[in-house]
Amino acid sequence: MQFLKHFKLNLYFKQLIHNPLTLSSKYQLSSFSILIIFILLMIVGASLLPLLNVQLTPSHSLPGISVSYRWPDASARVIEQEVTAKLEGLFSSVKGIKGVSSVSSKGFGRINLSFKKTVNLDAARFEVASLIRRAYSDLPEQVSFPELSMGTQGRIINPYFINFKL
Repeated sequence: MQFLKHFKLNLYFKQLIHNPLTLSSKYQLSSFSILIIFILLMIVGASLLPLLNVQLTPSHSLPGISVSYRWPDASARVIEQEVTAKLEGLFSSVKGIKGVSSVSSKGFGRINLSFKKTVNLDAARFEVASLIRRAYSDLPEQVSFPELSMGTQGRIINPYFINFKL
């Protein structure tokens, strides 16, 4: 009896080594079925390919709006306190904003607004322009009307600037 069990077990292992699919799975797939499955998967993959968001040169910066203004002969500290701080406070309430950074120098100021990638930049620009129109009457008379520009913000490095980030 022991010999018979050992013989059956030995025969089972020999069959498993020579043809592993027959004993290890209950269902056998023919090579034609496997080929059809792979062709169907390729068609599904090819049809989903245009839906991927691919850029040849991906941008490393978020979409943004830059607000710049001038105040002739004003120091960087005065521009920061009287103009930049007020406008930054207003802009921080814009929907979808990711970051606010500012640069104030002698006679000049710039506020860079970066937004989440999902934000409609035109709607955000309209909201920022509306906030500027409302707040412009509260700014000092010598300050020029702030100009808006869309796109990525340029970095200005100058030791005479006061840089702040929120």
